[in-house]
Amino acid sequence: MEISLGGAAMEFLIVKFAEDCKLFIDGQSTDFVTNKPLQISPGHHLVSLSFPPANFTPPEILVVMANTTDQKPKTIEFQKV
Repeated sequence: MEISLGGAAMEFLIVKFAEDCKLFIDGQSTDFVTNKPLQISPGHHLVSLSFPPANFTPPEILVVMANTTDQKPKTIEFQKV
């Protein structure tokens, strides 16, 4: 699954967490999961985990996607609490 706001360019992101769980991107549930590369449109995106209960911090991360490649993805990380 790809999140795209139009245009052909895609960026690459890895969201790290101690467990595998689904991601919310820009408030929408996705089929993306943590610890695996994903493709997302360039620009600003709000990323959170869909893991009840909320046993992670921070609650969400604002990420700016630009200038990534499949070999050099942007990486963000949530910490288990």
